[in-house]
Amino acid sequence: MRTLSSTQLRGRSNWDASRRLPTLSHPVSATFDSKELRGDLRVEYRVPLGAAWVAPYGQLERRHFKFDGFNEQGAGAVGLSVKEASHTILTPTLGAKVSSTMDTGFGSIRPEAADSYTFNVNEDSFRDVAFEGTPGQGFRLQGVDPKGFAKFQLGLNADIGSHAGAFVRGSYATGGGYDNASIRAGIVIGF
Repeated sequence: MRTLSSTQLRGRSNWDASRRLPTLSHPVSATFDSKELRGDLRVEYRVPLGAAWVAPYGQLERRHFKFDGFNEQGAGAVGLSVKEASHTILTPTLGAKVSSTMDTGFGSIRPEAADSYTFNVNEDSFRDVAFEGTPGQGFRLQGVDPKGFAKFQLGLNADIGSHAGAFVRGSYATGGGYDNASIRAGIVIGF
């Protein structure tokens, strides 16, 4: 059985940042916003294995983010002036998941396990920065830029009727200077 699926997400965050400078007796702070638009397209092929199944899959994720620029308050000439950043990232992933179905009186429960590898992400996660006292002499701060990583996932899905369900999943991703553990839960409504 072949499956084609797509997910679209939109997010907005408000950030409050502060730090202490050893020469100043008060904190330095900044406030800025960020926006993110994320979508993916996934193709998988389910192969039956008795009461269970395995599904190799491929996924392509597109993520566009925009961070507003900001100036730190309270630091005078040593305060940072950070330029806005906007970037689009394409991330390919290959993986496989294994699952089975257990019927209950009011729906079905599907435990699952999955392994995947996400290829060279190349996020270019940098910000152009300058001290407010020397705005013409900027520098660049480099963030995390994973080169590819493996992800291991365990989860439980509950189908309620033919068009609704819920899930909880835990995952751990590692490799290329990247380590991340997460837990996700949600409700799925089909139409």
